[in-house]
Amino acid sequence: MWRILRRTGRDEVNTMRGTTMARRAVSVIAAAVLASLLSGPDPGRAASAADGDGVLQASYIDADLQAYAEHYGVSAARAVDEYATFSHAAELEQRLIQALPDSFAGLWIAHRPFGVKVAVSGSLDEARSLVAGSAIGNQVDIELVERSLKDLQALAATTTPTGADPIDVEIDIHTNRVLVSTTDKARTQARLQANAGLAVREVRDLIRPSADIYGGVTLSGCTAGFTVRNSGGTTGIATAAHCGNTQSYTGINLPYVTGRQYHNVDTQWHTTPGLADVGKFKSGATTTRNVTGQATYAGVPTGAWICKYGKETGHRCGELTSKSISPSYVPKGGMFGRITKCDTDLATPGDSGGPVFNGGIAVGIHSGQYNDVFCGADQAIFGFIEFVTQWLDIRAIRP
Repeated sequence: MWRILRRTGRDEVNTMRGTTMARRAVSVIAAAVLASLLSGPDPGRAASAADGDGVLQASYIDADLQAYAEHYGVSAARAVDEYATFSHAAELEQRLIQALPDSFAGLWIAHRPFGVKVAVSGSLDEARSLVAGSAIGNQVDIELVERSLKDLQALAATTTPTGADPIDVEIDIHTNRVLVSTTDKARTQARLQANAGLAVREVRDLIRPSADIYGGVTLSGCTAGFTVRNSGGTTGIATAAHCGNTQSYTGINLPYVTGRQYHNVDTQWHTTPGLADVGKFKSGATTTRNVTGQATYAGVPTGAWICKYGKETGHRCGELTSKSISPSYVPKGGMFGRITKCDTDLATPGDSGGPVFNGGIAVGIHSGQYNDVFCGADQAIFGFIEFVTQWLDIRAIRP
Protein backbone atom coordinates (compact mmCIF):
# COMPACT_ATOMS: atom_id res chain seq x y z
CA MET A 1 0.00 0.00 0.00
CA TRP A 2 1.51 3.36 1.04
CA ARG A 3 4.57 4.45 2.90
CA ILE A 4 4.89 8.10 3.91
CA LEU A 5 8.39 9.54 3.94
CA ARG A 6 8.98 12.95 5.46
CA ARG A 7 11.66 15.10 3.89
CA THR A 8 12.16 18.72 4.97
CA GLY A 9 8.56 18.96 6.08
CA ARG A 10 7.08 17.55 2.84
CA ASP A 11 5.21 14.28 2.55
CA GLU A 12 5.94 11.93 -0.28
CA VAL A 13 3.73 9.00 -1.11
CA ASN A 14 5.42 5.90 -2.46
CA THR A 15 3.70 2.75 -3.62
CA MET A 16 5.08 -0.43 -2.17
CA ARG A 17 3.98 -3.78 -0.84
CA GLY A 18 2.18 -2.93 2.33
CA THR A 19 2.30 -4.37 5.76
CA THR A 20 -0.85 -5.17 7.69
CA MET A 21 -0.56 -1.87 9.51
CA ALA A 22 -0.32 0.08 6.25
CA ARG A 23 -3.34 -1.68 4.84
CA ARG A 24 -5.35 -0.86 7.94
CA ALA A 25 -4.28 2.78 7.73
CA VAL A 26 -5.52 3.10 4.18
CA SER A 27 -8.76 1.31 5.07
CA VAL A 28 -9.32 3.85 7.83
CA ILE A 29 -8.62 6.63 5.34
CA ALA A 30 -11.02 5.07 2.87
CA ALA A 31 -13.71 4.81 5.52
CA ALA A 32 -13.20 8.45 6.49
CA VAL A 33 -13.47 9.57 2.89
CA LEU A 34 -16.49 7.38 2.32
CA ALA A 35 -18.23 8.88 5.32
CA SER A 36 -17.38 12.36 4.05
CA LEU A 37 -18.68 11.66 0.57
CA LEU A 38 -21.85 10.02 1.82
CA SER A 39 -22.67 12.47 4.59
CA GLY A 40 -25.30 15.05 3.86
CA PRO A 41 -28.58 16.48 5.07
CA ASP A 42 -29.79 12.99 6.01
CA PRO A 43 -27.69 11.79 8.99
CA GLY A 44 -28.70 8.18 8.36
CA ARG A 45 -27.45 8.16 4.81
CA ALA A 46 -23.81 7.40 5.55
CA ALA A 47 -24.64 4.62 7.97
CA SER A 48 -27.05 2.88 5.59
CA ALA A 49 -24.60 3.06 2.71
CA ALA A 50 -21.76 1.75 4.82
CA ASP A 51 -23.96 -1.13 6.01
CA GLY A 52 -24.87 -1.97 2.42
CA ASP A 53 -22.68 -1.34 -0.60
CA GLY A 54 -20.44 1.05 1.34
CA VAL A 55 -17.99 -1.76 2.08
CA LEU A 56 -17.41 -2.22 -1.62
CA GLN A 57 -17.17 1.49 -2.20
CA ALA A 58 -14.50 1.79 0.48
CA SER A 59 -12.34 -0.75 -1.32
CA TYR A 60 -12.66 1.29 -4.48
CA ILE A 61 -11.68 4.45 -2.63
CA ASP A 62 -8.52 2.75 -1.38
CA ALA A 63 -7.30 2.52 -4.96
CA ASP A 64 -8.71 5.90 -5.98
CA LEU A 65 -7.01 7.71 -3.11
CA GLN A 66 -3.70 6.06 -3.88
CA ALA A 67 -3.91 7.05 -7.55
CA TYR A 68 -4.92 10.60 -6.61
CA ALA A 69 -2.08 11.03 -4.10
CA GLU A 70 0.50 9.65 -6.52
CA HIS A 71 -0.70 11.82 -9.41
CA TYR A 72 -0.68 15.07 -7.44
CA GLY A 73 2.28 14.21 -5.24
CA VAL A 74 0.52 14.62 -1.92
CA SER A 75 0.28 12.60 1.27
CA ALA A 76 -2.53 10.24 2.14
CA ALA A 77 -3.83 12.70 4.74
CA ARG A 78 -3.80 15.56 2.23
CA ALA A 79 -5.63 13.40 -0.29
CA VAL A 80 -8.35 12.73 2.29
CA ASP A 81 -8.77 16.46 2.95
CA GLU A 82 -9.02 17.28 -0.74
CA TYR A 83 -11.45 14.45 -1.40
CA ALA A 84 -13.71 15.84 1.31
CA THR A 85 -13.88 19.12 -0.62
CA PHE A 86 -15.47 17.46 -3.64
CA SER A 87 -18.89 16.87 -2.08
CA HIS A 88 -18.93 20.36 -0.53
CA ALA A 89 -18.08 21.89 -3.90
CA ALA A 90 -20.93 19.99 -5.55
CA GLU A 91 -23.36 21.28 -2.92
CA LEU A 92 -22.12 24.85 -3.40
CA GLU A 93 -22.49 24.59 -7.16
CA GLN A 94 -26.14 23.56 -6.88
CA ARG A 95 -26.80 26.42 -4.47
CA LEU A 96 -25.23 28.94 -6.87
CA ILE A 97 -27.17 27.57 -9.86
CA GLN A 98 -30.45 27.95 -7.99
CA ALA A 99 -29.70 31.37 -6.49
CA LEU A 100 -27.96 32.93 -9.53
CA PRO A 101 -29.61 31.33 -12.59
CA ASP A 102 -28.80 34.26 -14.88
CA SER A 103 -25.26 35.05 -13.73
CA PHE A 104 -23.62 31.84 -12.50
CA ALA A 105 -20.91 30.89 -15.01
CA GLY A 106 -19.29 27.79 -13.55
CA LEU A 107 -17.47 26.13 -10.66
CA TRP A 108 -14.39 23.96 -10.82
CA ILE A 109 -11.69 22.52 -8.57
CA ALA A 110 -8.14 23.63 -9.21
CA HIS A 111 -5.57 21.13 -7.99
CA ARG A 112 -2.22 22.88 -7.81
CA PRO A 113 -2.51 25.06 -5.89
CA PHE A 114 -5.61 23.38 -4.56
CA GLY A 115 -8.78 25.43 -4.32
CA VAL A 116 -12.25 26.03 -5.72
CA LYS A 117 -12.96 28.55 -8.47
CA VAL A 118 -16.33 30.18 -9.08
CA ALA A 119 -17.16 32.37 -12.07
CA VAL A 120 -20.11 34.77 -12.28
CA SER A 121 -21.16 37.34 -14.86
CA GLY A 122 -23.19 39.51 -12.49
CA SER A 123 -22.86 40.92 -8.98
CA LEU A 124 -19.85 39.65 -7.06
CA ASP A 125 -21.40 40.63 -3.72
CA GLU A 126 -24.29 38.18 -3.98
CA ALA A 127 -21.92 35.40 -5.00
CA ARG A 128 -19.59 36.22 -2.10
CA SER A 129 -22.47 36.01 0.36
CA LEU A 130 -23.48 32.55 -0.89
CA VAL A 131 -19.90 31.30 -0.88
CA ALA A 132 -19.24 32.62 2.62
CA GLY A 133 -22.09 30.53 3.96
CA SER A 134 -20.70 27.28 2.57
CA ALA A 135 -18.47 24.76 4.33
CA ILE A 136 -15.58 25.62 1.99
CA GLY A 137 -15.96 29.38 1.84
CA ASN A 138 -12.31 30.00 2.75
CA GLN A 139 -11.14 27.85 -0.18
CA VAL A 140 -13.11 29.63 -2.91
CA ASP A 141 -11.92 32.32 -5.31
CA ILE A 142 -14.58 34.22 -7.27
CA GLU A 143 -13.95 35.84 -10.63
CA LEU A 144 -16.06 38.08 -12.86
CA VAL A 145 -16.56 36.91 -16.45
CA GLU A 146 -18.42 38.13 -19.52
CA ARG A 147 -20.84 35.26 -20.19
CA SER A 148 -23.08 33.30 -17.82
CA LEU A 149 -23.45 29.55 -18.04
CA LYS A 150 -26.92 30.11 -19.49
CA ASP A 151 -25.37 32.31 -22.21
CA LEU A 152 -22.77 29.65 -23.00
CA GLN A 153 -25.39 26.90 -23.15
CA ALA A 154 -27.49 28.93 -25.58
CA LEU A 155 -24.45 29.60 -27.76
CA ALA A 156 -23.43 25.95 -27.73
CA ALA A 157 -26.94 24.85 -28.71
CA THR A 158 -26.85 27.02 -31.84
CA THR A 159 -23.25 26.31 -32.83
CA THR A 160 -23.44 24.20 -35.97
CA PRO A 161 -21.51 24.71 -39.20
CA THR A 162 -23.52 25.54 -42.29
CA GLY A 163 -21.95 22.61 -44.16
CA ALA A 164 -22.06 18.92 -43.38
CA ASP A 165 -18.74 18.76 -41.52
CA PRO A 166 -19.16 17.24 -38.05
CA ILE A 167 -17.86 19.11 -35.01
CA ASP A 168 -17.57 18.50 -31.27
CA VAL A 169 -18.84 21.30 -29.03
CA GLU A 170 -17.79 21.89 -25.42
CA ILE A 171 -18.61 24.58 -22.89
CA ASP A 172 -15.25 25.52 -21.39
CA ILE A 173 -16.06 27.19 -18.07
CA HIS A 174 -12.35 27.80 -17.42
CA THR A 175 -12.07 30.22 -20.34
CA ASN A 176 -15.74 31.27 -20.42
CA ARG A 177 -16.09 30.25 -24.06
CA VAL A 178 -17.65 27.59 -26.24
CA LEU A 179 -14.91 25.38 -27.63
CA VAL A 180 -15.43 23.88 -31.09
CA SER A 181 -13.24 20.94 -32.16
CA THR A 182 -12.87 20.12 -35.85
CA THR A 183 -10.57 18.24 -38.19
CA ASP A 184 -10.45 21.26 -40.53
CA LYS A 185 -10.14 24.53 -38.60
CA ALA A 186 -10.08 26.88 -41.58
CA ARG A 187 -13.19 25.41 -43.17
CA THR A 188 -15.11 25.30 -39.89
CA GLN A 189 -14.23 28.90 -39.06
CA ALA A 190 -15.42 29.97 -42.50
CA ARG A 191 -18.76 28.28 -41.96
CA LEU A 192 -19.41 29.40 -38.39
CA GLN A 193 -20.82 32.78 -37.58
CA ALA A 194 -18.17 34.89 -35.85
CA ASN A 195 -18.67 35.19 -32.10
CA ALA A 196 -16.25 36.29 -29.40
CA GLY A 197 -17.55 33.48 -27.22
CA LEU A 198 -16.42 30.80 -29.70
CA ALA A 199 -12.98 29.26 -29.94
CA VAL A 200 -12.17 26.81 -32.76
CA ARG A 201 -9.38 24.28 -32.54
CA GLU A 202 -8.20 21.61 -34.96
CA VAL A 203 -7.90 18.04 -33.69
CA ARG A 204 -6.76 14.81 -35.25
CA ASP A 205 -9.95 12.88 -34.46
CA LEU A 206 -13.40 13.81 -33.22
CA ILE A 207 -14.98 12.02 -30.27
CA ARG A 208 -15.91 8.44 -31.09
CA PRO A 209 -18.25 6.06 -29.28
CA SER A 210 -16.33 3.79 -26.92
CA ALA A 211 -17.67 0.60 -28.46
CA ASP A 212 -16.26 -2.41 -30.22
CA ILE A 213 -17.91 -4.40 -32.96
CA TYR A 214 -17.10 -8.03 -33.65
CA GLY A 215 -18.56 -11.32 -34.80
CA GLY A 216 -21.78 -12.50 -33.20
CA VAL A 217 -23.08 -9.16 -31.92
CA THR A 218 -26.68 -8.25 -32.65
CA LEU A 219 -27.27 -6.09 -35.71
CA SER A 220 -30.58 -4.43 -36.52
CA GLY A 221 -31.49 -7.14 -39.03
CA CYS A 222 -29.43 -10.22 -38.30
CA THR A 223 -26.28 -11.40 -36.51
CA ALA A 224 -22.81 -10.02 -37.24
CA GLY A 225 -20.40 -12.49 -38.84
CA PHE A 226 -16.71 -11.65 -38.65
CA THR A 227 -14.96 -8.31 -38.67
CA VAL A 228 -13.22 -8.13 -42.05
CA ARG A 229 -10.59 -6.24 -44.01
CA ASN A 230 -10.29 -5.85 -47.77
CA SER A 231 -7.09 -5.71 -49.82
CA GLY A 232 -7.10 -1.93 -49.61
CA GLY A 233 -7.05 -1.98 -45.82
CA THR A 234 -10.65 -0.91 -45.23
CA THR A 235 -12.26 -2.73 -42.32
CA GLY A 236 -15.86 -3.50 -41.46
CA ILE A 237 -18.32 -6.21 -40.45
CA ALA A 238 -19.82 -9.03 -42.51
CA THR A 239 -23.29 -10.55 -42.28
CA ALA A 240 -25.68 -12.44 -44.57
CA ALA A 241 -26.62 -10.74 -47.85
CA HIS A 242 -30.29 -11.71 -47.60
CA CYS A 243 -30.62 -9.68 -44.39
CA GLY A 244 -30.96 -6.43 -46.35
CA ASN A 245 -28.48 -3.68 -47.11
CA THR A 246 -29.50 -1.39 -44.24
CA GLN A 247 -27.90 -2.48 -40.98
CA SER A 248 -27.04 -0.74 -37.72
CA TYR A 249 -25.39 -1.58 -34.41
CA THR A 250 -26.31 0.09 -31.09
CA GLY A 251 -28.08 2.78 -33.11
CA ILE A 252 -25.06 3.49 -35.33
CA ASN A 253 -25.70 3.15 -39.05
CA LEU A 254 -23.30 0.79 -40.84
CA PRO A 255 -22.78 1.98 -44.44
CA TYR A 256 -23.18 -0.77 -47.01
CA VAL A 257 -20.09 -1.57 -49.11
CA THR A 258 -21.02 -4.53 -51.28
CA GLY A 259 -22.58 -7.97 -51.11
CA ARG A 260 -23.34 -11.10 -53.06
CA GLN A 261 -26.19 -13.60 -52.92
CA TYR A 262 -25.07 -15.81 -55.75
CA HIS A 263 -22.66 -18.63 -56.56
CA ASN A 264 -21.82 -20.07 -53.12
CA VAL A 265 -21.92 -16.70 -51.33
CA ASP A 266 -24.65 -15.17 -49.18
CA THR A 267 -22.67 -12.32 -47.60
CA GLN A 268 -22.54 -8.54 -47.49
CA TRP A 269 -20.24 -6.23 -45.59
CA HIS A 270 -20.44 -2.77 -44.10
CA THR A 271 -18.04 -0.19 -42.77
CA THR A 272 -18.36 0.71 -39.08
CA PRO A 273 -17.85 4.47 -38.53
CA GLY A 274 -16.99 5.35 -34.96
CA LEU A 275 -16.55 1.71 -33.92
CA ALA A 276 -13.42 -0.36 -33.35
CA ASP A 277 -13.29 -3.47 -35.54
CA VAL A 278 -11.94 -6.18 -33.25
CA GLY A 279 -10.69 -9.54 -34.48
CA LYS A 280 -12.84 -11.71 -32.25
CA PHE A 281 -16.30 -13.27 -32.19
CA LYS A 282 -18.89 -14.32 -29.65
CA SER A 283 -18.73 -17.95 -28.61
CA GLY A 284 -21.29 -17.66 -25.82
CA ALA A 285 -23.55 -15.15 -24.14
CA THR A 286 -20.62 -13.69 -22.18
CA THR A 287 -17.57 -15.20 -23.90
CA THR A 288 -15.57 -14.39 -27.01
CA ARG A 289 -12.71 -15.96 -28.95
CA ASN A 290 -9.94 -14.35 -30.95
CA VAL A 291 -9.83 -15.15 -34.65
CA THR A 292 -6.72 -17.27 -35.18
CA GLY A 293 -7.05 -18.02 -38.88
CA GLN A 294 -9.35 -18.60 -41.83
CA ALA A 295 -10.29 -22.02 -43.21
CA THR A 296 -10.45 -23.12 -46.83
CA TYR A 297 -13.28 -25.13 -48.31
CA ALA A 298 -10.98 -28.10 -48.86
CA GLY A 299 -9.51 -27.79 -45.40
CA VAL A 300 -12.75 -28.65 -43.57
CA PRO A 301 -13.67 -32.33 -44.13
CA THR A 302 -17.20 -33.66 -44.10
CA GLY A 303 -17.82 -35.07 -40.63
CA ALA A 304 -15.85 -32.34 -38.86
CA TRP A 305 -17.33 -30.82 -35.69
CA ILE A 306 -18.30 -27.21 -36.51
CA CYS A 307 -19.84 -24.50 -34.32
CA LYS A 308 -21.80 -21.31 -34.92
CA TYR A 309 -23.14 -18.35 -32.97
CA GLY A 310 -26.46 -16.62 -33.58
CA LYS A 311 -28.24 -13.89 -31.68
CA GLU A 312 -31.27 -16.15 -31.19
CA THR A 313 -29.84 -19.61 -30.51
CA GLY A 314 -26.43 -18.60 -29.16
CA HIS A 315 -23.58 -21.10 -29.33
CA ARG A 316 -24.50 -24.35 -31.11
CA CYS A 317 -22.32 -27.10 -32.56
CA GLY A 318 -22.82 -30.16 -34.76
CA GLU A 319 -21.39 -32.38 -37.45
CA LEU A 320 -20.61 -31.06 -40.93
CA THR A 321 -22.79 -33.53 -42.83
CA SER A 322 -22.56 -31.96 -46.27
CA LYS A 323 -20.47 -29.47 -48.24
CA SER A 324 -22.66 -29.55 -51.32
CA ILE A 325 -25.89 -27.77 -50.39
CA SER A 326 -27.59 -25.47 -52.91
CA PRO A 327 -30.15 -23.22 -51.13
CA SER A 328 -33.09 -22.14 -53.27
CA TYR A 329 -32.50 -18.48 -52.42
CA VAL A 330 -28.87 -18.48 -53.64
CA PRO A 331 -28.63 -19.07 -57.40
CA LYS A 332 -25.70 -21.22 -58.52
CA GLY A 333 -25.05 -22.33 -54.94
CA GLY A 334 -24.00 -25.94 -54.74
CA MET A 335 -21.15 -25.61 -52.21
CA PHE A 336 -22.83 -24.49 -49.00
CA GLY A 337 -22.22 -26.44 -45.80
CA ARG A 338 -24.76 -28.10 -43.50
CA ILE A 339 -24.24 -28.62 -39.76
CA THR A 340 -26.41 -31.30 -38.16
CA LYS A 341 -27.27 -32.31 -34.60
CA CYS A 342 -30.57 -34.12 -34.70
CA ASP A 343 -31.48 -33.64 -31.04
CA THR A 344 -30.96 -29.85 -31.12
CA ASP A 345 -32.19 -26.96 -33.26
CA LEU A 346 -28.96 -25.36 -34.48
CA ALA A 347 -30.50 -22.27 -36.07
CA THR A 348 -33.56 -20.06 -36.15
CA PRO A 349 -34.51 -16.78 -37.91
CA GLY A 350 -32.26 -13.96 -36.70
CA ASP A 351 -29.12 -16.13 -36.59
CA SER A 352 -28.37 -15.34 -40.26
CA GLY A 353 -24.98 -13.71 -40.79
CA GLY A 354 -23.43 -15.10 -37.61
CA PRO A 355 -19.93 -16.59 -37.42
CA VAL A 356 -19.28 -20.27 -38.18
CA PHE A 357 -16.06 -21.53 -36.66
CA ASN A 358 -13.88 -24.33 -35.42
CA GLY A 359 -11.93 -23.25 -32.34
CA GLY A 360 -10.64 -19.82 -33.34
CA ILE A 361 -10.67 -20.56 -37.08
CA ALA A 362 -13.20 -18.66 -39.19
CA VAL A 363 -15.03 -21.23 -41.33
CA GLY A 364 -18.01 -19.38 -42.76
CA ILE A 365 -21.05 -17.12 -42.49
CA HIS A 366 -24.34 -18.61 -41.31
CA SER A 367 -27.06 -18.37 -43.94
CA GLY A 368 -30.15 -20.43 -43.13
CA GLN A 369 -31.78 -23.41 -41.48
CA TYR A 370 -33.13 -26.70 -42.79
CA ASN A 371 -35.38 -29.31 -41.23
CA ASP A 372 -35.95 -32.63 -42.94
CA VAL A 373 -38.19 -35.42 -41.74
CA PHE A 374 -35.21 -37.65 -41.05
CA CYS A 375 -33.42 -35.44 -38.54
CA GLY A 376 -36.31 -33.75 -36.75
CA ALA A 377 -34.34 -30.64 -35.75
CA ASP A 378 -33.31 -27.47 -37.57
CA GLN A 379 -29.91 -27.85 -39.20
CA ALA A 380 -27.64 -24.89 -39.94
CA ILE A 381 -26.68 -23.88 -43.49
CA PHE A 382 -23.64 -21.68 -44.09
CA GLY A 383 -21.40 -20.32 -46.82
CA PHE A 384 -17.67 -21.02 -46.61
CA ILE A 385 -15.53 -17.97 -45.97
CA GLU A 386 -13.09 -18.92 -48.71
CA PHE A 387 -15.70 -18.01 -51.33
CA VAL A 388 -16.50 -14.76 -49.49
CA THR A 389 -12.83 -13.81 -49.81
CA GLN A 390 -12.80 -14.84 -53.46
CA TRP A 391 -15.84 -12.81 -54.52
CA LEU A 392 -15.92 -9.88 -52.07
CA ASP A 393 -12.18 -9.36 -51.43
CA ILE A 394 -12.49 -9.50 -47.64
CA ARG A 395 -10.82 -11.66 -45.02
CA ALA A 396 -11.53 -12.19 -41.32
CA ILE A 397 -9.51 -9.82 -39.13
CA ARG A 398 -7.11 -11.33 -36.62
CA PRO A 399 -6.14 -9.44 -33.42
